[in-house]
Parts: sequence; structure tokens; C-alpha cells
Amino acid sequence: MTQGDNIEEARDNLIDAIELWITVGLREGEEMPLINGVKL
Repeated sequence: MTQGDNIEEARDNLIDAIELWITVGLREGEEMPLINGVKL
């Protein structure tokens, strides 16, 4: 979950959270889910 003072800030915070989740997951060797049939 993320939040912000306005929709743009909330969106930016969500993008940051997703990027962090993917970066840490890849570093830790976690398998990432398929996104639109694409595997990271």
C-alpha cells in the first residue's frame, strides 16, 4: 500500500515501491511473476 498528498505523489510512490520489490526479488533469486506473458 502507498499514499501521497495527491494522486501524482501516490503514483510515484507506488512506482518506487514496485521497482524496489523487483530489484530486491531479483537480487535474492526470487522468481518474478509473469506480466503480460513476459518473465523478468
